[in-house]
Amino acid sequence: MRIFKIILITMGIAISACTESDHEGRVRDSLSILTDYEVLSLEKALEKYESETCHQIGVAVLDTTGNESIEEFSLKYARDWRLGYKGLDNGMLILLALNDKKIRIELGLGIERYISNSVTSDVIQKYAIPKLRENNVQGAIQSVVNELMVLARQYNIELKQRPEICRAT
Repeated sequence: MRIFKIILITMGIAISACTESDHEGRVRDSLSILTDYEVLSLEKALEKYESETCHQIGVAVLDTTGNESIEEFSLKYARDWRLGYKGLDNGMLILLALNDKKIRIELGLGIERYISNSVTSDVIQKYAIPKLRENNVQGAIQSVVNELMVLARQYNIELKQRPEICRAT
């Protein structure tokens, strides 16, 4: 009986650790659509971009938004993830709900001054939709990420305005 309790406690810790790690990093793929290499490569590119610009981009791939619209869901998701830095509001979320056949780019208010919702809609139409029609989820994500990186560079954050974590660059 004692061994059984230890195993349950150990399993509880492992489950808890897995849940916590889901909130780390820049890529969340709850469906495991992306390979480990693709996730790692994307994580490194997003980390490098953040160190250069202080902008945070997160990518989330999930099954469905449930009963919520993608707009409502992505806004809550971005807020819960806390993308972007306080005072700069420079986070960006690329959210794909594959079963719903929906994709959305959610922008922090700081970035919205440089990238409008109509521009994000164009990015989705031009870069994501053609790849998704070919069932190339990774290609769609990478194309959208690349374009957002280019567009968001317009929002240059001076070194003195950057949070301490971004000043090491």
